[in-house]
Order: sequence, then structure tokens, then C-alpha cells
Amino acid sequence: ADDDSDASCYYDVCKTYPFGIDPVWKASNEELQFYNSFKEKLSIVFGVTHMTVGIFLSLVNAINFGKQIDIWCEFIPQMIYMM
Repeated sequence: ADDDSDASCYYDVCKTYPFGIDPVWKASNEELQFYNSFKEKLSIVFGVTHMTVGIFLSLVNAINFGKQIDIWCEFIPQMIYMM
């Protein structure tokens, strides 16, 4: 039943949205809760990625300055904690 005259349907719900957030959430009653939940999860992903990059940069720094103790006492425990 592909009826294009239905004014209550904002978006084509039969097609999968290829990238990003499905625009059908804009017409939903739970729009605010969805976007808040999405932003919380995205901030966790960005935070963990940022911390992991920083830990690997400390490894590069320790290798560059030849400090084996920094690798064993800082990098390895931090990576174990991040897992």
C-alpha cells in the first residue's frame, strides 16, 4: 500500500536510512529521549577514543626517550584499565 497522498506520513518508513540518524525520529513522541540517549553514548565513544589515543601517544613518547619503566608502569596498566 504505497499511498503517497497520506499526509500523516512524514517520511518513507519502508526504506532504510543509509547513514546517520533516521529522520523519522523527528516525528516521534520520544524524540527528546532518543537524542539525549544518543548524545550520551556518543560522548562516551569520543571520550574513550580520546583517552586511548593519549595513552598510545605516551607509549610513543616512552619509546622515543627510551624509558622502559614508563612502558611497564604507565602504559600497560593504563591499557589494562581501559579494557
